Amino acid sequence: MTVLALVVAVQGWEKVSWPVGIALFISGLLGLGIGDIFLMRAFARMGVARTLILFGFQPLFIGIGSWYFFDQSISPIKFVSVLFFVACVWTFSFEKYKESGHWEIIGIAAALLGVIFDNTGIILTRWSFNQVPEMGPLQANLVRCFGAFAFFVIANPILKAQLIPQFLKLS
Repeated sequence: MTVLALVVAVQGWEKVSWPVGIALFISGLLGLGIGDIFLMRAFARMGVARTLILFGFQPLFIGIGSWYFFDQSISPIKFVSVLFFVACVWTFSFEKYKESGHWEIIGIAAALLGVIFDNTGIILTRWSFNQVPEMGPLQANLVRCFGAFAFFVIANPILKAQLIPQFLKLS
Protein backbone atom coordinates (compact mmCIF):
# COMPACT_ATOMS: atom_id res chain seq x y z
CA MET A 1 0.00 0.00 0.00
CA THR A 2 2.93 2.29 0.72
CA VAL A 3 4.19 1.86 -2.84
CA LEU A 4 0.77 2.74 -4.25
CA ALA A 5 0.59 5.88 -2.10
CA LEU A 6 4.10 6.86 -3.18
CA VAL A 7 3.33 6.37 -6.88
CA VAL A 8 0.12 8.40 -6.63
CA ALA A 9 1.90 11.14 -4.69
CA VAL A 10 4.80 11.39 -7.10
CA GLN A 11 3.19 10.81 -10.48
CA GLY A 12 -0.56 11.21 -10.02
CA TRP A 13 -3.27 9.15 -11.68
CA GLU A 14 -5.10 11.85 -13.59
CA LYS A 15 -3.12 10.98 -16.73
CA VAL A 16 -4.29 7.37 -16.81
CA SER A 17 -7.75 6.83 -18.32
CA TRP A 18 -9.96 3.83 -17.57
CA PRO A 19 -9.29 2.10 -20.93
CA VAL A 20 -5.54 2.43 -20.38
CA GLY A 21 -5.83 1.18 -16.80
CA ILE A 22 -7.90 -1.80 -17.91
CA ALA A 23 -5.43 -2.58 -20.72
CA LEU A 24 -2.54 -2.51 -18.24
CA PHE A 25 -4.48 -4.68 -15.77
CA ILE A 26 -5.24 -7.23 -18.52
CA SER A 27 -1.60 -7.00 -19.62
CA GLY A 28 -0.48 -8.07 -16.16
CA LEU A 29 -3.14 -10.77 -15.94
CA LEU A 30 -2.13 -12.28 -19.30
CA GLY A 31 1.61 -11.63 -19.43
CA LEU A 32 2.67 -11.83 -15.81
CA GLY A 33 -0.01 -14.28 -14.69
CA ILE A 34 -1.10 -16.76 -17.34
CA GLY A 35 2.08 -16.47 -19.41
CA ASP A 36 4.29 -17.23 -16.45
CA ILE A 37 2.20 -20.27 -15.49
CA PHE A 38 2.84 -21.74 -18.95
CA LEU A 39 6.54 -20.87 -18.71
CA MET A 40 6.80 -22.58 -15.32
CA ARG A 41 5.12 -25.68 -16.78
CA ALA A 42 7.65 -25.64 -19.61
CA PHE A 43 10.51 -25.23 -17.11
CA ALA A 44 9.25 -28.30 -15.25
CA ARG A 45 8.93 -30.43 -18.40
CA MET A 46 11.94 -29.35 -20.49
CA GLY A 47 14.25 -27.55 -18.13
CA VAL A 48 15.06 -23.89 -17.87
CA ALA A 49 17.69 -23.76 -20.63
CA ARG A 50 15.49 -25.23 -23.37
CA THR A 51 12.51 -23.12 -22.29
CA LEU A 52 14.55 -19.94 -22.38
CA ILE A 53 15.82 -20.88 -25.82
CA LEU A 54 12.20 -21.02 -26.97
CA PHE A 55 11.67 -17.66 -25.29
CA GLY A 56 14.02 -16.46 -28.01
CA PHE A 57 10.99 -16.40 -30.31
CA GLN A 58 9.81 -13.31 -28.45
CA PRO A 59 11.45 -10.82 -30.87
CA LEU A 60 9.72 -12.53 -33.80
CA PHE A 61 6.29 -12.35 -32.15
CA ILE A 62 6.86 -8.78 -30.91
CA GLY A 63 7.98 -7.75 -34.39
CA ILE A 64 4.87 -9.24 -35.99
CA GLY A 65 2.63 -7.67 -33.33
CA SER A 66 4.28 -4.26 -33.68
CA TRP A 67 3.92 -4.40 -37.44
CA TYR A 68 0.26 -5.43 -37.25
CA PHE A 69 -0.93 -3.19 -34.41
CA PHE A 70 1.39 -0.18 -34.58
CA ASP A 71 2.39 -0.18 -38.27
CA GLN A 72 6.06 -0.38 -37.34
CA SER A 73 8.41 -1.78 -39.89
CA ILE A 74 11.33 -4.05 -39.18
CA SER A 75 14.57 -3.46 -41.03
CA PRO A 76 15.79 -6.27 -43.27
CA ILE A 77 18.96 -6.74 -41.18
CA LYS A 78 16.90 -7.13 -37.99
CA PHE A 79 14.59 -9.58 -39.74
CA VAL A 80 17.57 -11.65 -40.87
CA SER A 81 18.94 -11.63 -37.32
CA VAL A 82 15.59 -12.85 -35.96
CA LEU A 83 15.53 -15.65 -38.55
CA PHE A 84 19.10 -16.56 -37.61
CA PHE A 85 18.09 -16.76 -33.95
CA VAL A 86 15.10 -18.96 -34.81
CA ALA A 87 17.47 -21.25 -36.76
CA CYS A 88 19.72 -21.45 -33.68
CA VAL A 89 16.71 -22.36 -31.52
CA TRP A 90 15.76 -25.10 -33.99
CA THR A 91 19.35 -26.41 -33.97
CA PHE A 92 19.39 -26.69 -30.17
CA SER A 93 16.00 -28.40 -30.19
CA PHE A 94 17.13 -30.81 -32.89
CA GLU A 95 20.24 -31.72 -30.89
CA LYS A 96 18.06 -32.58 -27.91
CA TYR A 97 15.74 -34.57 -30.18
CA LYS A 98 18.66 -36.64 -31.45
CA GLU A 99 19.77 -37.21 -27.86
CA SER A 100 16.41 -38.19 -26.36
CA GLY A 101 14.43 -39.37 -29.40
CA HIS A 102 11.42 -37.11 -28.85
CA TRP A 103 10.57 -33.42 -29.25
CA GLU A 104 8.79 -32.87 -25.91
CA ILE A 105 5.75 -31.39 -27.66
CA ILE A 106 3.89 -30.54 -24.43
CA GLY A 107 6.86 -28.60 -23.07
CA ILE A 108 7.41 -26.79 -26.37
CA ALA A 109 3.70 -25.92 -26.60
CA ALA A 110 3.68 -24.65 -23.00
CA ALA A 111 6.77 -22.51 -23.66
CA LEU A 112 5.32 -21.05 -26.86
CA LEU A 113 1.98 -20.33 -25.15
CA GLY A 114 3.88 -18.62 -22.34
CA VAL A 115 5.74 -16.49 -24.87
CA ILE A 116 2.50 -15.62 -26.71
CA PHE A 117 0.74 -14.57 -23.49
CA ASP A 118 3.80 -12.59 -22.40
CA ASN A 119 3.97 -10.85 -25.77
CA THR A 120 0.26 -10.04 -25.63
CA GLY A 121 0.92 -8.33 -22.32
CA ILE A 122 3.83 -6.39 -23.83
CA ILE A 123 1.72 -5.29 -26.82
CA LEU A 124 -1.06 -4.09 -24.48
CA THR A 125 1.49 -2.21 -22.40
CA ARG A 126 2.94 -0.60 -25.52
CA TRP A 127 -0.56 0.43 -26.61
CA SER A 128 -1.10 1.98 -23.17
CA PHE A 129 2.09 4.03 -23.41
CA ASN A 130 1.05 5.16 -26.90
CA GLN A 131 -2.26 6.39 -25.45
CA VAL A 132 -0.66 8.19 -22.48
CA PRO A 133 2.97 9.02 -23.35
CA GLU A 134 3.49 10.96 -20.12
CA MET A 135 2.59 7.93 -17.99
CA GLY A 136 5.51 6.67 -15.95
CA PRO A 137 6.76 3.08 -16.04
CA LEU A 138 6.20 2.81 -12.28
CA GLN A 139 2.50 3.53 -12.77
CA ALA A 140 2.20 1.04 -15.62
CA ASN A 141 4.04 -1.73 -13.82
CA LEU A 142 2.08 -1.20 -10.62
CA VAL A 143 -1.21 -1.71 -12.48
CA ARG A 144 0.26 -4.72 -14.31
CA CYS A 145 1.30 -6.23 -10.97
CA PHE A 146 -2.26 -5.79 -9.68
CA GLY A 147 -3.46 -7.71 -12.76
CA ALA A 148 -1.02 -10.54 -12.07
CA PHE A 149 -1.98 -10.57 -8.40
CA ALA A 150 -5.68 -10.79 -9.34
CA PHE A 151 -4.94 -13.74 -11.63
CA PHE A 152 -3.11 -15.64 -8.91
CA VAL A 153 -5.83 -14.93 -6.33
CA ILE A 154 -8.48 -16.22 -8.74
CA ALA A 155 -6.41 -19.17 -9.99
CA ASN A 156 -5.04 -20.25 -6.62
CA PRO A 157 -7.89 -22.68 -5.83
CA ILE A 158 -7.61 -24.21 -9.31
CA LEU A 159 -3.81 -24.44 -9.36
CA LYS A 160 -3.63 -25.55 -5.73
CA ALA A 161 -0.42 -23.57 -5.43
CA GLN A 162 -0.88 -22.72 -1.73
CA LEU A 163 0.30 -19.17 -2.45
CA ILE A 164 -0.55 -17.56 0.88
CA PRO A 165 0.99 -20.29 3.09
CA GLN A 166 4.10 -20.31 0.87
CA PHE A 167 4.28 -16.50 1.03
CA LEU A 168 3.96 -16.50 4.81
CA LYS A 169 6.89 -18.97 5.07
CA LEU A 170 9.22 -16.46 3.40
CA SER A 171 11.54 -14.55 5.69
